[in-house]
Amino acid sequence: MFPIRTAAFALIVLLAGCNQSTPNQQVSAPAEGAQAGAESSSPANVNELYSPLLKPKGKVTLSSCRMGGCAWNKWLSVKSISTSETEQTLEVTLLSGDSRLKDGEDSPASPDGVAINWNVEPEVVNVTCSHTAPSVSGEALILNSETAVPGAMESAAELYFAACHSNFDGYSSGIETFSYDVK
Repeated sequence: MFPIRTAAFALIVLLAGCNQSTPNQQVSAPAEGAQAGAESSSPANVNELYSPLLKPKGKVTLSSCRMGGCAWNKWLSVKSISTSETEQTLEVTLLSGDSRLKDGEDSPASPDGVAINWNVEPEVVNVTCSHTAPSVSGEALILNSETAVPGAMESAAELYFAACHSNFDGYSSGIETFSYDVK
């Protein structure tokens, strides 16, 4: 049976020893405006850069599927806890769960019809929305179109784009749509 893991525990286990950030992490500033094609005569402020999922209303999202099982998140709340000119820190409360895949079954496109085993206690995760230093639970994310997001960080990247941009089309789409170039 696929073990039930909380979002924070799974994230910590996956990221322990897989932290790609270094003191010399290269970061490129985003183009003006938050989205590709956005035009602005002055630098973008945090309200133009991010559109956090502040009213999630129990939305259920797929975190990842690996080795015959899938991890899910039910979004309970998202609160803005600090804001600067270019960054916003969010406190995300999630209820995580898991489901099994049948042999040969593809990853589900939605939670509809999926038997999800929900954890009892929710987890709180801090997300820093930033075009220069994005992070989930203090772990730096590498978000650019040239380098693949490391497998151990895919769930964190999915969570980041959902929380910071209300984007549920996958982290690859988020990287391109919101002009990320963090290496």
